[in-house]
Amino acid sequence: MSNYLPPPDDLLAISERLLGLCPPGNWHKHALAALTESSCGSIGIACSGGADSTFALLLIYAAFPDLRDRMFVLHYNHNLRVNSCEDERFVVEMAKILDLPHEIGKSEKDSRSDEGSLRKRRLDFIFGLSAKRKFSCLVQGHNQDDVAETILWRLSRGSGPQGLCSPRPAHYHGSLCIARPYITIDRTKIRAMLAETNMIWREDESNDSPEYLRNRIRKNSLDQLKEDVDRDLLSGVSRSRDLLEEQEDAIDEWTGRAMNKCICEDSIDLRLLSEYPLAIKRRV
Repeated sequence: MSNYLPPPDDLLAISERLLGLCPPGNWHKHALAALTESSCGSIGIACSGGADSTFALLLIYAAFPDLRDRMFVLHYNHNLRVNSCEDERFVVEMAKILDLPHEIGKSEKDSRSDEGSLRKRRLDFIFGLSAKRKFSCLVQGHNQDDVAETILWRLSRGSGPQGLCSPRPAHYHGSLCIARPYITIDRTKIRAMLAETNMIWREDESNDSPEYLRNRIRKNSLDQLKEDVDRDLLSGVSRSRDLLEEQEDAIDEWTGRAMNKCICEDSIDLRLLSEYPLAIKRRV
């Protein structure tokens, strides 16, 4: 028997109360700037029906009433669980209550379920739809815990600043700006604010599965680190991510200068390149 609960009918009122609890001053300033400057094209909002993306959808809707006629809700159904179709239904019903257009992507049953394959199918859908609908901005609901998980995940792979400063608050995929305004807010606070406004969301039980590395990091490593450190771990991680992004941007700037100076047609002048620091030489 299904325990499905539909979204509340008063989503507009809930979204406005959420905005009162989490005004734009609490969002990441780079993502907020990207959203504010999004003066042309449509705005896609990725929503799984989970707490974080539901939070993102309702806050964007409340904060930018002048952009509602350009908002579009995206949902990708990986079709891995019995309840996947109920997640899809929940998102569709939210979009209808908010009077926003929506589009659903769906995997075939028995498709590969490793993390890389899941991510590729989801991104193919998002970027394909973004091109079709001419999105200028795509909003994702990543939070502060996601930043910490990603850093721990990529440390194990030996990543440099380019990998460790992800997920960025705003970055470009071609002409599409991907904005993540809520990487300044931790997972627990997001759920507390939703509960305070009587907003429900969908729980994905696969997030508890030890099959996926990110889940193991979340449930084991990150929770243990939060207990072990003598300060606010997530605030420190956020600060480190911002600093790494500054350094990555600097390396990109100097790499561009080095390439202009050292590359001629199909060859690299190694004598000129040798004058640069190792990080620049490696990137070139």
